[in-house]
Amino acid sequence: MPATVATETTRQGLFTSTRWTMVLDAGESQTPPDEALRALSELCRIYWRPIFLFLRRQGSNPDDAQDLTQGFFAHLIESRAYARADPDKGRFRSFLLGALKHFVAHARAHDRTQKRGG
Repeated sequence: MPATVATETTRQGLFTSTRWTMVLDAGESQTPPDEALRALSELCRIYWRPIFLFLRRQGSNPDDAQDLTQGFFAHLIESRAYARADPDKGRFRSFLLGALKHFVAHARAHDRTQKRGG
């Protein structure tokens, strides 16, 4: 495989630089709904693959990683957790990874509870 293809493949899994204006637009209550939805949709599109690949590197099989990624974004949207991201507190990717780790731990604890019959 040529080096350029390997580099492109590797870079596709990396978190891109955060566009804080997009994050803030998605989370602002004063932003017009269509703009907020557009910004949120773009954030999900940008970060879906890096989140999925992170879960794969953590040992999830492809189906589980896809389910967890979809569940994570659904939770992020329902809870509007992205609105709590603050550029003064650090990078958006760090916020996402922290939220993802919490979500995965909760999902695995829920799965263990179900296996015990509760």
